[in-house]
Amino acid sequence: MVTSDEALAALADIEEEFAAFCAVQGRVTEADTRAKLIDRILTDVCGWPEAAITREQHIERGYVDYILSLPTRRTIVVEAKREGLPFTIPVGFQRTLKLSGALASDAEVREAISQVRDYCDDAGVRHAIATNGYAWIVFRAIRDDMPWREGKARVFASLPYIKEHFTEFWNLLSHEAVLGGSLEEEFGVPRRPARNLTRVVDRLFNADLPLQRNRLHAQLTPLSRAIFAEIADQAAVEILQSCYVHSASLKIVAADLDTVITDSIPRFLAMEGAEPLRPGPGSGAFDRVITRAMQEPSGELFLILGGIGSGKTTFLKRYYRTVGKDLLDTKTIWFNVDLLKAPLDPLELESFVLRDILSQLRERYVNRAG
Repeated sequence: MVTSDEALAALADIEEEFAAFCAVQGRVTEADTRAKLIDRILTDVCGWPEAAITREQHIERGYVDYILSLPTRRTIVVEAKREGLPFTIPVGFQRTLKLSGALASDAEVREAISQVRDYCDDAGVRHAIATNGYAWIVFRAIRDDMPWREGKARVFASLPYIKEHFTEFWNLLSHEAVLGGSLEEEFGVPRRPARNLTRVVDRLFNADLPLQRNRLHAQLTPLSRAIFAEIADQAAVEILQSCYVHSASLKIVAADLDTVITDSIPRFLAMEGAEPLRPGPGSGAFDRVITRAMQEPSGELFLILGGIGSGKTTFLKRYYRTVGKDLLDTKTIWFNVDLLKAPLDPLELESFVLRDILSQLRERYVNRAG
């Protein structure tokens, strides 16, 4: 493990050796800048182990110069520019600069920031660094609290600046610091103070009085239904086909939301073999168990569970209308029973299920065959 004192001494040596190399070579390529400057700053100064560095990984938009990874996730994309490509940073800049502000007024900086952000979006990585070896611009590329361009970047304008503010550079980008959460602390969403929750009805005067519909009700009702009705109740197949949109950046946002809102399987159900349904472009494990069930001559029963608003109905309707439609229509005889409509008396449950199945049998199979 590299200590901070060793790292600072290594940075001085790297700067001196690279300056001598540039003086001899004149024009320096991006490959030279990466091998002799950026690689060494990442490993010898910031202490990133080779096993945590991936170079030239191919993604949708091209090849990523570096991806730095922690044991649990990929955490930083680094876009390297050649030594001769200057980054113009505003004179007298502050510790941080807005990505859409004066920092973006330089064309080379703006292009480098946009390029590395696009790479983060494709690779599903939260944080980004744009650097020409001398200037290091660090920012959060994927956000769920604001448009990414409205965020701020931590800017280290030159190697002399880094040496002068080495503790800040080390505490932000060293492997040990990132492992400890330095990037989340620097760029994460600030914790909001606890709010006092109140019920609107408690503040209304004469809250129990019936409300009268106003004269715009007839005109607004169709519009409100189209926008606010449950998506699962809408018959348009194209809407159901677009229910789940999964890019790498959206997966990161979903993971962040999962830390706040989680619908987890209770322990007693997990012990009985319950499995989570993961939304995605297809139907994942659900499609596999359906396919496996077709080999059983007696059929199989599946119970879909989840809290209110977890998306059970939308998932099922999307499956049997779009994702699994061909499989269900050609290979199976299937029925879907909504137990939310079941009677409260357990003695009436069996007849309710049988009536529902019979109704679907007549509607979906008997009438169709006739």
